[in-house]
Amino acid sequence: MRTRLKRRVSGGMALAAVIFLSVVAAAFGYAFEEYYGNVELCSSGCYIQSGGAHTFTYNSGWHTDTGFPYLACQLFNHEGENVVENQSGSCNVKRGNNGAYVWARVYNESGGGGEDKVEGWAHTN
Repeated sequence: MRTRLKRRVSGGMALAAVIFLSVVAAAFGYAFEEYYGNVELCSSGCYIQSGGAHTFTYNSGWHTDTGFPYLACQLFNHEGENVVENQSGSCNVKRGNNGAYVWARVYNESGGGGEDKVEGWAHTN
């Protein structure tokens, strides 16, 4: 009987700790984030993409080489959600949090036949 009570108390304390840490992480951090890419991309429309769809609200892309390639950040799904922002050197895109699952991509649209090393970071908040 005493052993069962100890297990219940220990299990309850562990559950309380998990709930507490989840609340703290949500309050001070991102609910979900993913870094992707860090690869050489051709400069004529090649892209990197998140590993899966999520309820991303932000997507950022940047190059890790010298120069300022023309990049496009995108959040999209096949139900019609599509938000894109273009910029030289880096890009950022934001969408409203409607709970829809979207993919995150960063395109290299520099043209000219070279390659640029590009990374992406998508997250919810």
